[in-house]
Amino acid sequence: MNLFRVDPETRTSRFGPLLGGDDDITLGVRPERFHLGDGALHSSEIWRVDGRVVLIEPTGRERIVHIQSSTSESFAILLSSDQVPAVGEHVTAWCERSHVHVYSNVTEQRLGNAQERGIDIREPALAHS
Repeated sequence: MNLFRVDPETRTSRFGPLLGGDDDITLGVRPERFHLGDGALHSSEIWRVDGRVVLIEPTGRERIVHIQSSTSESFAILLSSDQVPAVGEHVTAWCERSHVHVYSNVTEQRLGNAQERGIDIREPALAHS
């Protein structure tokens, strides 16, 4: 599980500023739930994160691709071996909002997914669509 810290004061995550939902949370996304590319560019149901490929681990027919974001936070995605980017390449990974798990930092329990908890991302591109 990839875990992404949410700043409790600014409510900003690696995905962007959060709207709604609970305070003091961490977001989690399983590596197999990420995809490469922009996804549906103007959908609030698609959450994106950019970064640079730093490591590729072969696991048979699949590869675990480690990506480091601009904030030095790293995360892993699972891809089939025929769609793997090169080490050093800049990529955009995306997942559906319903696949973003929300965890309480107080109780350490899973609260549900971002869609169920009413958490959304404030993105400038979405405000004009």
